[in-house]
Amino acid sequence: MTVQASLTISDADNQIVVFLNGEEIYNKSTIGEKPLTDVTDLSAKLVEGDNTLLILGINWGGPSTFKGCLTVNGAVSPFHKMYDAMAPRGLLWSDTFIIQGERPNVPVLNRVTSSSHPEIPEELIEGFSDGAESLDFSDNCEVIHWNGYTYWAFSYMDNRESLAIVAFDCDGQLVGKIEKKGAHFLWQISLDHTNKTVTFYGQHNHNITMGWEELKACCQESMPA
Repeated sequence: MTVQASLTISDADNQIVVFLNGEEIYNKSTIGEKPLTDVTDLSAKLVEGDNTLLILGINWGGPSTFKGCLTVNGAVSPFHKMYDAMAPRGLLWSDTFIIQGERPNVPVLNRVTSSSHPEIPEELIEGFSDGAESLDFSDNCEVIHWNGYTYWAFSYMDNRESLAIVAFDCDGQLVGKIEKKGAHFLWQISLDHTNKTVTFYGQHNHNITMGWEELKACCQESMPA
């Protein structure tokens, strides 16, 4: 869901300056308690993850009032600060709000019990290893969760040096399978968020790297009848 956020300033006596993630987005100075109805839409400026909104209230002499509210997806966080004529000049008040932007849509690794997978095709085996040089199978393994699908890397019954990347939906239905040659007996998976790739490590650290888009396309591969 797209995050909807706005900042309303209703009093900026003497001055309010606002920064969002270090960028100045609002600056208004008034004399006396002049009512304002300034609304700044923040939605388009939000980035993925946490966004920092910093509000500064500045006094240039006399009484000061800083009033407004932050609205995020309908939830309102008001602020209202008043100071008398004895308040010092300069920066008088500040407040910081953290606005949670959209969470990045990226693959996530989880470690699960090796036998917890749904039913798999007959030509596949679990084949999850304890380590790159281990001859023992592990009772747990890493899987990838992304876009409501769970991706497993199974080995083949005939011992070929390939991994079957298999995608299951949230109901445990097999929705895609592709064969990737170059490794078998998975023991580790790594994600590269910079290059948007996933690497599967098998026996003797032989490995297979594929792009996130190729991984996503696994769910679109036609399945044999």
